[in-house]
Amino acid sequence: MTPWDDNQEPDPIYRVNPVYPRDAAIARREGYVVIEFDIDEQGFVHSPDVLEYQGSKKFIRSTLDALEQWRYAPKFTDGEPVVAQNMKVQMDFKLSR
Repeated sequence: MTPWDDNQEPDPIYRVNPVYPRDAAIARREGYVVIEFDIDEQGFVHSPDVLEYQGSKKFIRSTLDALEQWRYAPKFTDGEPVVAQNMKVQMDFKLSR
């Protein structure tokens, strides 16, 4: 893999949104999940850790299922791919009004 720049941060190249859990939607529950994770040298997500959540616990499973499908252009340091640690993302679960 060749970097666009010798020193670059991970760049998302493929993401899917989490599925809104059906029972949470029926109950009109909203919330969010904050996840911390690493991105390996090939751009795969590893070691996801839930830092915080609000709403249904099913939001966590849905977020983790989506996150495992994400792909990144990896982080590069001095032209070499390296692990990017402690990346954070918040997934919001909101219903349209």
